Amino acid sequence: MQTEQSIYNLLPDRGYVCRIWPARYPDEERRAKCGSRLAPMFARGAKDWARRDLA
Repeated sequence: MQTEQSIYNLLPDRGYVCRIWPARYPDEERRAKCGSRLAPMFARGAKDWARRDLA
């Protein structure tokens, strides 16, 4: 995660949309920490992933 002083915290005020794209599927705690910046496909939850066979 970024710190409070990160430039990424200023970008939404300038009209940018910030998204977090994690390398691994985040657990509930991590999704809560990312909040609205988590990419929509991860924010929807594990239900969508259960339907996909990634192996």
